[in-house]
Amino acid sequence: DESFVVDGVELTYGWSENVGRGADGTALRYLGGELLEQTPGHLLLTSSHAGGPLSVTRWMQIRADGTVLSRVDVTNLGDSPLTFGLWSGEDPWVGTYGSARGDVGWIPGELVRNERSVAPETAPCLGIVDPSERGQGRPAANAFCVSPDAPAPDLVLFANGFAHHGSEVDPARPLTGDTPTAFNVGWTGVSLAPAATWSTTYALAIAGPPETTGNPDAPPTPPAIPEAAWGRMASQELPTRP
Repeated sequence: DESFVVDGVELTYGWSENVGRGADGTALRYLGGELLEQTPGHLLLTSSHAGGPLSVTRWMQIRADGTVLSRVDVTNLGDSPLTFGLWSGEDPWVGTYGSARGDVGWIPGELVRNERSVAPETAPCLGIVDPSERGQGRPAANAFCVSPDAPAPDLVLFANGFAHHGSEVDPARPLTGDTPTAFNVGWTGVSLAPAATWSTTYALAIAGPPETTGNPDAPPTPPAIPEAAWGRMASQELPTRP
């Protein structure tokens, strides 16, 4: 669930629960997309959108193991400098489809059972896990990983909904399946000069089994994403639409 915010206005690819509730946002215009590469090991797709002062180009690589690597390029189309924010998060219903019952957050080495603001440097990978959904020692868990070479986000938040400020989370309040159990990652206050481009790269993947089996408090293991895969997505030589 990815949203941009410019001067308090939400720009999305369509309806988004991350920042707004639909009518208060502005849809990015879809300009086109292409399937750039198709091999037994991966697909590489690109799309382009525009809205307000922003142009957004995305690349998505879908790997054979199900990992999705996503790169986002944001360009200032205006004549004046601007400041924007990018929010990417998820309320994924891990375990039981349609319900967050049993879901909690995770960061490397730890489960997150209450709402929490997490220092971004401690959570290069994070996600949602249902510890009760264990099959042969493997929990049902997803993973969101920021590329080691990407700009570090400013905020990483776990909450019963899409929080955008540390003041919105209450460390004494448990994550509960009665509402969306969500994580949200924010790059905020990004400054762009006219015609300048800002980029970030992240991955969506399945988390690995915990290192300690049989322990209900053992967190998942972050997925292993090859350095070459990260490097390809960060490369200035990525193909574009013809």
